[in-house]
Amino acid sequence: MSPITALDFSEPYGLLVSSSQDDTQPHVWDLMTGSEISRLRGHRGAVKCIQVEDNLCLTGSDDGSARLWNLGAVEDDWEQASLSDVAEEDGDQDGELVEKPNGIRCSDSSQAGTDSDGPCLRRLEGHSKAVTALYFEDDCLVTGASDKTLRQWDLTTGQCVLTMDILWAISHSSIGAAGASSPAPLFPGLAAAGANFAVPTPPYADGSWEMYQDFVGAVQFWGYALVSGSGDGAVRMWDMRTGQAHRTLAGHTGPVTCLQFDEIHIASGSLDKSIRIWDVRTGSTFETIKYDHGVTCLQFDSRKVIAATGENSIKIYNRTTMQHSALTTNGHTRPVQRLRYMDRYLVSGGRDATVKVWTL
Repeated sequence: MSPITALDFSEPYGLLVSSSQDDTQPHVWDLMTGSEISRLRGHRGAVKCIQVEDNLCLTGSDDGSARLWNLGAVEDDWEQASLSDVAEEDGDQDGELVEKPNGIRCSDSSQAGTDSDGPCLRRLEGHSKAVTALYFEDDCLVTGASDKTLRQWDLTTGQCVLTMDILWAISHSSIGAAGASSPAPLFPGLAAAGANFAVPTPPYADGSWEMYQDFVGAVQFWGYALVSGSGDGAVRMWDMRTGQAHRTLAGHTGPVTCLQFDEIHIASGSLDKSIRIWDVRTGSTFETIKYDHGVTCLQFDSRKVIAATGENSIKIYNRTTMQHSALTTNGHTRPVQRLRYMDRYLVSGGRDATVKVWTL
């Protein structure tokens, strides 16, 4: 088993979708029973990012594509899949033995339109490298990839309607907080055409480390305002009507791996072992929270910040009392990497290849 790379769930006791580092098929779980009910088949590389909203799921993969799935159809498809069909489909994949139906299938048609066979509704192609971050709302999707671009998609048509170039934004630095020019990027070589991004992570609490290659760590939009976090340590604000980056928030000294955005604040986590909370209006740092290891995932609200910070426990920061606490009982045996919080329920995925469900 390999570390959990992405997860999300629909609602407490609903459906959970999770993926691991060397698995091309995200698992679909019933949170009421804790049992696996299907897998999402179709990607040809590891799945790096997942978002679930009601019965819809978006996945982004190392194969450079994003896929839209109908989770309402997965259980029936799982039950109806025959062992012989799956064995035939997988017959040329390094002689892999198939012990049970491996879930839903997605057409490999080159068209980005709807797929008539099964729960895979669309395949969105355009990025030339791994899709490492995504966010969708209603019919709009934004993806970020290791080709150093962001793409906006219309989910009703499956078409890319806007491409935003991060290298162009780096070379045309915008104005940062308080009117000061943004500093030079952490990795000047990024501006070179075709530069591959890879930096070592700070050691986790267990002493392990890896090469971090997800140049776009996170994206989220609110109306026409888009925020991205990237490997040059910058948090950028984009106008989705023009495709231009109009503000760069400088302060992190390592790749930005995660963020959350509302109409007042942006919270960003970084391998520089900190979380910064920014004032959207001024672009200045409202609050900085420091940890002993790199931050890989976070969620925040007006009362607390929940984060995965390279340790076996999940860190909770009380924004009112400024006190730190941790979830450890019956928890992970290796560092936590991903988490999702909703209505007092928390789901976490770790380097121990397990997913834990918590109540807060």
